[in-house]
Amino acid sequence: MNACKIVEDLLPLYEEKLVHQETEQWIKQHLSNCTNCRNLTSNVMEAMPQLIPPKKSASAMMKHVQVKLTIYQLLFVVLSFVFAINTSLLNESFAFILSYFILGAVTFYFYRHVLLTLLLSFLPILIWSIYATIQSFGSYSNWYTQQIEHYSSALSLVLNTVWGCIFTAFIHTLFTILGVIVVKLLIQAFKKEDAS
Repeated sequence: MNACKIVEDLLPLYEEKLVHQETEQWIKQHLSNCTNCRNLTSNVMEAMPQLIPPKKSASAMMKHVQVKLTIYQLLFVVLSFVFAINTSLLNESFAFILSYFILGAVTFYFYRHVLLTLLLSFLPILIWSIYATIQSFGSYSNWYTQQIEHYSSALSLVLNTVWGCIFTAFIHTLFTILGVIVVKLLIQAFKKEDAS
């Protein structure tokens, strides 16, 4: 077999340094003795365009992509949350069932963290409930003066209000949990389907 044809076939791999060390030595030896192959090598190198190194490293590009994904995730969660708050039980709408289900599903799908999903559902509605309860009386002082007469102390008034708001937040969070469960089941079903 003609050694020049072998070198010609291996030349692209040799130029990219993708051949074994023994093969590289053999090609170097052949190139030192064969002018045709040496000329072919210089012609190939001139014809090959120079690769421009990327402006960013792979890790910098991945960080950039992760930041973008996080922004999109936060945007979806905020939109879901705004939708959920607007349809909360406090607004006397039972559409909160669907909205908190969606909030739970979207948040869990993006973050895959149950506790974070529950906190993003529970804490805002708890704070919103406390605020809405007090604002329903017009102001804090109106709320306090009208409600204190029904309680033995200011502490019992505050505790009762907070417990009521915790209960409201818990009801909303139940539908978030249903959203999480549905997404978990879907993820498992797709994993089983991909495995088979």
